[in-house]
Amino acid sequence: MNAEDYHAVVIGCGRGGENIGAHSIGYVHGKTYTDNPRIELAGACDLDPANLDRFCKHFSVPYKAGNSEELLRELRPELVSICTYVGSRSALVEASVRNGAKAIWCEKPLSLTMQDGRRLVELCEENGVKLVINHYRRYLDLWNRVKQLIGCNRCRLDWAPVVHILFGGYLRSGLAVAPGTAEGEK
Repeated sequence: MNAEDYHAVVIGCGRGGENIGAHSIGYVHGKTYTDNPRIELAGACDLDPANLDRFCKHFSVPYKAGNSEELLRELRPELVSICTYVGSRSALVEASVRNGAKAIWCEKPLSLTMQDGRRLVELCEENGVKLVINHYRRYLDLWNRVKQLIGCNRCRLDWAPVVHILFGGYLRSGLAVAPGTAEGEK
């Protein structure tokens, strides 16, 4: 690594594997980091030791912790991914800022209330920390296939959830065609 390179950690690895949906989101973050030559995936944390071991083995992560405070304090990473359930995210954003993170990549939603979300955004702004809230679903093969099935190559799938589609036993929300984006509309 060069001086310009970054150390990243993933908090909330998930189970990993195929066809388990959101329970693999930590793997999406891990792959993103390991695909970038300027980022070292330096550590990971998960409450489930089996999930943590599997994730660290999969990505050859050198440091693992069952406790996020320990992970952040020991590694002081520049990049922090928060892939846990929403109830723990506020405390994890605060701990990341406290331990010197320069950027936090957090899954949606950021918090349980708008007031808490605004507080976290202000905390990051006051400390010069970049905060990104992830919503990558529009790029999944699932949504691209739906666009193909409805015959709309210019549809945007990032608009308000209006249409619900049942896939493989899971109800997935989030497909909608924004006004003015369907074929033939100006």
